[in-house]
Parts: sequence; structure tokens; C-alpha cells
Amino acid sequence: MPAPDFPKLYQFEDYVEAAAKSILSEAGLVAVISREDAPAVTPRVEISCVMGAATEHYGRRAEDGELFLDRWTGSLNFDVITDRVKNREQHRPIRAKLRWLMQDLSFWTIDRLPYHQVIRLIESGTTPELRNEKEQDVSALVFSLVLGIRADAWPAP
Repeated sequence: MPAPDFPKLYQFEDYVEAAAKSILSEAGLVAVISREDAPAVTPRVEISCVMGAATEHYGRRAEDGELFLDRWTGSLNFDVITDRVKNREQHRPIRAKLRWLMQDLSFWTIDRLPYHQVIRLIESGTTPELRNEKEQDVSALVFSLVLGIRADAWPAP
């Protein structure tokens, strides 16, 4: 399905974050996009996508065969946040569930990403943090991402 226009097609972060939120929510996790107003509830998973450089991979636009850069690198970041007093015991199971969900690329369907496809999603590391002032445990999980534009998603020239 073609995107309505080029600006819509290149809104990578918006589409990836919304798809990740959908995957986590469907799995029973409270998920929020970091740039949105985050609720104060715990446990929760905050999501952000940071796009990097193009991979110099060229694909052909389905409509006319024109070559375009069609893959980018990036990182998909998740902060697992739990309250040390109220729900600390949920932290490790949520972190594990998140890792399991991100290993299965079949969750990244065309319904969730109509113009893009996740080519690769590999965990690059986890950083633990303690937010003393809020009595919160945080695990920042970072996944290395390669995102592609679907050949049939290019808007008409």
C-alpha cells in the first residue's frame, strides 16, 4: 500500500514507536511512547526510537523501478520502570518478556507497519538504574534496528 506522501513515509520513529506500543500492549504490558505524556503508573515500559544513518541499500520503487535508499539503522529503546516498594517483583519478568517479544519479528506485521518492515532487531545492551527520588528501578534496554521501506509503499512520483 503506498504512503499518501513522502513526509508520511519518512516518519520512521512515529511508526516504529506505535508498532512497539501495540505489540507490548497486546502482550499485557503498560506501554507508553516517551514523547507522549507518560502516566505515573508502574510498572510501565517507555518506548523511544532513534533513527541513524541510511545503510546505502537501494531498493526499486514498485511503481516505476526507480532506485531509492530504502534501509536505515537506528535504535529502539525501552525503559522498564517499576516501583521499588509497590511492584519491584515484576521488574525482571517484564524485562524478560520484552526481550522475548522483540526476538520475534513476526509481531511486526504489515498491519502495524504499513509502509515499513523491520529487517533486524537485536538487543545491544541493558543498563540498570535506580531513581532514588522516585523509588523506581529502571532497566534501559536498547535494541539495534534496521528498518526498511516496503517496495510498494512509495508514493506516486
